Amino acid sequence: MGERKGITPVVAVTLLITVTVAASGAIYLQINQVQQNARQEANIFDQDQITIEACNSNPAQTTVYIRNSNTKAINTSKLKVIINQRPPEEDYSFQPQIVDPQRDFRLEIYNTDLNRSDLIEVIGRNNRFTYRCLN
Repeated sequence: MGERKGITPVVAVTLLITVTVAASGAIYLQINQVQQNARQEANIFDQDQITIEACNSNPAQTTVYIRNSNTKAINTSKLKVIINQRPPEEDYSFQPQIVDPQRDFRLEIYNTDLNRSDLIEVIGRNNRFTYRCLN
């Protein structure tokens, strides 16, 4: 009978592991690239694509709940906040950093109690959004 030759089980397992690792690496790189693109491009918004859902203010913190009505994600780390035409005296933060379309995010301004006369401005790369917190 003719002698059949094939690969050994050790070589077969090694090839399967190599293909699996290569496929996992390719998927990781693709997902990472998509996230980087979202972070770079995601700070463009128009005033009609941002909606204030609610505003709560007390002496410890003011929280503004905002909806991204845009069709693109927003990178909130690229946004600035101005209160009454000057930067806030205390820290502020946006949560989360990347906001998908049709999702809510929060602007938290610490140690600031806003009233009806205070004007909040959220400033992006090419535009700004103005709001008064009517508690």
